[in-house]
Formats: sequence, structure tokens, C-alpha cells
Amino acid sequence: MKPNHTVRPQSFTEGRPMPARSYLARTGRSVIMKTNPLRILSLTITASLLFLAPSAPAAPVQTLRGHVPAAVAQLQPTGRLSATNRLHLAVALAPRNRDGLEKLLRDLQDPQSPSYHQYLSLEEFTSRFGPTERDYQKAMDFARANGLKVSGSYSNRIILDMEGAVTDVEKALHVTLRTYQHPKEKREFYAPDTEPSLDLQVPLLNITGLDNYNLPHRTSHRKPVQPAPNGPTPNAFSASNGYIAPADLRNAYVAGTTLTGAGQSVGLLAFGGYGGGYYNSDLLAYETEFGLPAISVTTVPVDGGLVTEPGIDCQERSLDIEMVMAMAPGASIYEFESRGYPNDTLSTMVSYTFIKQFSTSWGIGGVVLGGSPNPGGDVLLMEMAAQGQSFFAASDDSDAYQPVGPNDNYPDCELPFSKGMLESSVHPDYSAPCPRGRGLFGRHCGPRTRWFSRESMKASNIQPEAETV
Repeated sequence: MKPNHTVRPQSFTEGRPMPARSYLARTGRSVIMKTNPLRILSLTITASLLFLAPSAPAAPVQTLRGHVPAAVAQLQPTGRLSATNRLHLAVALAPRNRDGLEKLLRDLQDPQSPSYHQYLSLEEFTSRFGPTERDYQKAMDFARANGLKVSGSYSNRIILDMEGAVTDVEKALHVTLRTYQHPKEKREFYAPDTEPSLDLQVPLLNITGLDNYNLPHRTSHRKPVQPAPNGPTPNAFSASNGYIAPADLRNAYVAGTTLTGAGQSVGLLAFGGYGGGYYNSDLLAYETEFGLPAISVTTVPVDGGLVTEPGIDCQERSLDIEMVMAMAPGASIYEFESRGYPNDTLSTMVSYTFIKQFSTSWGIGGVVLGGSPNPGGDVLLMEMAAQGQSFFAASDDSDAYQPVGPNDNYPDCELPFSKGMLESSVHPDYSAPCPRGRGLFGRHCGPRTRWFSRESMKASNIQPEAETV
């Protein structure tokens, strides 16, 4: 008969029970564990609640500053931007080694530096200072994950274009896009009610396209002029009736030169919403009038370019082209046309590395290329400087006729040009005494001349005149 007694498992150490698995191995007996059913139920419910409880939304990784127009603080919204509207955004990624880029720009202009005038190629700039391919891809993934379309990318990886419905943009950037009555213009504008925040671990500079407070505009102005003898009369220049001719312009800026710009190219930036293109008949008439060689103009559309039809903006573009024809009759001209996306346009321009001179007579909100801070545009202008490209911006006609419009309240030598604009424009042959206008080719500091072609004058109701100071 088997003894009737309780078998207790032996301990490995005093006061420490032997594990059940070891006891089974030694005795071959089965062990029945006594448990509390209520305790098991409680643990099960607790675990289930942990899985089912909604997790708190992750805080946005970064917030970008400078995207809410200052005027918004004084305005009451008139509504919300329609959810079905689609927006075009240009997201600017931060460059790598910004301090190194700043130093390079100084060294490129220092005759004592080994880097003096050793400009970079586009590939070299991208390799040294462009965002990494991995970060660029992360930004693309962010766009697609938030229902936005990647509509444009660039080889230097500074700007990434995104498009999407207002609702998707608001959700991705944690903003609400509201409409307001413009305080200076007879129109409504839209803008975010708070600074954008992104759940993206890639350093960004800014996003253009979130508001339309400032629109592209021509920096030349129209002013009715009384006819002679009460009004101004043309000075004695060499063209018929004393009007200014190409030779007069060349003598004013580069007297005695025999250079014509042959073998070189000039790029012109043109925005607009009132007709696209230029008056080709005006260019041909200008060639014939002054015996200039046949001009070569190539249009580079950016983001679809402009609608090619007659409009008030065609006169501005014609004037810009004719100014290049006058100053460099042997050069080839490339016109970069955009509906109003400055950073997209600059990103396209920097890739045309064979063009060493760029110019524009367009501004946005009184500030060339941006009515709001535009750090992404600054970096692109710094890239131009690193690649040996110069950018010259017209200083506006505001000094000649003040005030003539809501955006023309900037006094002489006080236009708030961006830092990058100045860095890319500095050239010893174009220095001027204006602290903020240094290196700007135009009508601002020093001798100033206003000139219009005949067809453009007729279309704009401008009287022929020339004005010097």
C-alpha cells in the first residue's frame, strides 16, 4: 500500500521553493495550480482597456514662423477658405552646413582666399550644402501620407512642391485657412490663423503659398503726364525727337565699351496674372528702329508658365527684354515665366548654370520676391552667388513717383531686400552708395533714367519722356 502522506517539493536553497518544472522533472507528478478567477478577469479587462484606449496625438515636431501676415492681427475673418480649393505649396528644406555656406560666399570674394572666384557647379553645391536625399524623400513621404500630391522636385533638393485640397493642407499643417478683407486693396485674401506645424523630422525653413496677402506686381508705374509746354519734355538724347536710344543707355552705364554680350545669356524673371508673354512685334520694331541684331528670346515656363495673351503685364516684359537688347545686343535672353511662385522660379533659374546674369523688375508686396520673410528664397539666392551667378533687381519707381499705390511706401534706399538678394547681387562694377541697394542694377541710387518703347507707351497711355537725376 502506498503511504498516505503529502509530498513537499525540496528547495534548492533554504526558504526558496523549487520551481514546479524542476519538481515535475524529478518526481514525474502533476501539479494543480490554485488561482483566483476574479483576479484573472480583472487582469484581462485591464489589458483590454489598455489596447482599446485612444492614444494621445503626437505633438507636432516643428513649428515654422513668419507665415501669418502681420495685418491679420488687426482684422476680423470674413469666413474660411473653401474646402474644395486647391493650394500650391513650395516647402523649403534647410541646407546642410549653413555656416560653411556663409564662409564660402565670403571666401569667393576674398582675393586672399584660395577659394577666390572658385565657383561651384550645381552638383558640387548640392553635394556640399543641399539637403540629403533621405530627408528629401522623407518630405515626399510626409506629403503623400497627408493626402498631398508631390507636384515638383528639384535637383538641389532645396524646394519641394506640394499640392492639395484646403482640408488636407489644414490637417497636415495644423492650421485653419481664413479669408479677410485686404486693408489696402479692394479684394479678399486668405491666410492661416496660426503658424504651421508639421509632424516631420526634417529641418524646414518656410512654406510659400499659404497666403495671398501679397501678389506679384510690376515695379514700374504709369503716371499721366501733361503735354508740352506745361509738362516735361524729353532731354536731348540721340533718338528721334530727343528720345533715349540704346546707345544712350550704354553710354550712361558703361561708356566707351565695345562689348556686346556676345556668347553670353541673360535670364529675366517675369511674374504676372494679366496676360502672358510679350509683344514680339514691339521687339522687332525696336530692332529695326535702332539697327540692332536679331534677338534670341527663349521662354522657360515655370509651373505651367503664363497664359499667352495680350495684357497689361505684356508691356512690362517687353520693356525688360528691350532693356537687355539695348545694353547687350549680342546676348541671348531667357525669360522665366511664372504665375507667382518665386521659390519655384528661383529653383529653376539656379539649374541654368550657363546663365550668369539674372534680373527682374517684379516684386511682391513692395519687396522683391517676397512680401513676407522668405528664408528659402534667400538660400536659393546664396546658391546663385556660390555658383557665380548674379541677380539684379529693379529698385522700383517709387522714388520717382511717391506715393502712387498701396505698395509704394518705401523711401529711397530703404527697400528691405533679403540678405541673400544682396549677397548674390554684389559686384564691384555696380556698387552704389545705398546701404540696402548695394549692387542692385536699376533706377534707385545714382543716375536714374526712365525709358519706354513706343508701343508699350501707347498701350499704357504713357507720354514719351526721359528723366535723369
